[in-house]
Amino acid sequence: MKIGIFGGTFDPIHLGHLLVAQEVLIALSLDQILFIPVRIPPHKPAQNITPAHHRLAMVKMAIASNPRFHYSEIELQREGKSYTIDTIIGLRRTFPAETEFFLLIGEDQLNAIDTWKDYRKIFELVPVVVFTRAGTVKRREVTHLGLTYTSLRVLNIEISGTLIRERIRQGQPIKYLVPEEVERYILENRLYT
Repeated sequence: MKIGIFGGTFDPIHLGHLLVAQEVLIALSLDQILFIPVRIPPHKPAQNITPAHHRLAMVKMAIASNPRFHYSEIELQREGKSYTIDTIIGLRRTFPAETEFFLLIGEDQLNAIDTWKDYRKIFELVPVVVFTRAGTVKRREVTHLGLTYTSLRVLNIEISGTLIRERIRQGQPIKYLVPEEVERYILENRLYT
């Protein structure tokens, strides 16, 4: 079993996330993508994050139609900040020993990788796949860190959670930026207003 680990705040999950996940799944011949919403992101102010139960509900809705997309609550069940190293160790304990994991991160995340907890150990435990994202400017090289990773250029679209939240605050539509079920959920629960 080959599984791609795709973590994030997913605040909200949008079509850009889903497209990138599908592209990586195909390019690497993965069996599944595991979407993992963070509890408390280490690099973002926690008070600005939508409550976890809403973000998880939106992830479940967004991936329901794809049998190769799954989710995990591993980070939501832990107290404190969500560190990728803890998630990888936890997943390796949970899944059969022969499971191959691949950590999927965006180019923007690679630019700040040396700020991650135990980042070198992450690269030792699992192959890291860095996918290109629309609008990402490579701020600096990480070759000086001596990290080995796979770079994967995938089809993507320029959508972000920030853009969606701002459009909602301004009373603009988000149709075609998120799955219909997610749009409905956001509106019904008055999120981001």
